[in-house]
Amino acid sequence: MKNRMRLTFKCWNCSKTYQLTREISGNPRVIIDCPYCSKRGVYDFNRYRDSKSEVLRGSDIDLERETLNLPEVIETSEPTEEDLS
Repeated sequence: MKNRMRLTFKCWNCSKTYQLTREISGNPRVIIDCPYCSKRGVYDFNRYRDSKSEVLRGSDIDLERETLNLPEVIETSEPTEEDLS
């Protein structure tokens, strides 16, 4: 199942905020272009993931849930050479 959300980002270069609809599952590290200054920025959803394990009573099933605790504004950072390759 694909989860799409409208997210607010803050550019690392010009500090302006903008909104984009992004898929929040799958690749946790994504490169985006700022619509104002056109600089590439990177954000990593792994910073906002929390994993919790639960054991159901009376069974040997161990459930693991992931939740995203996203801030109102997600700050991007300057991409490294490794991000761009």
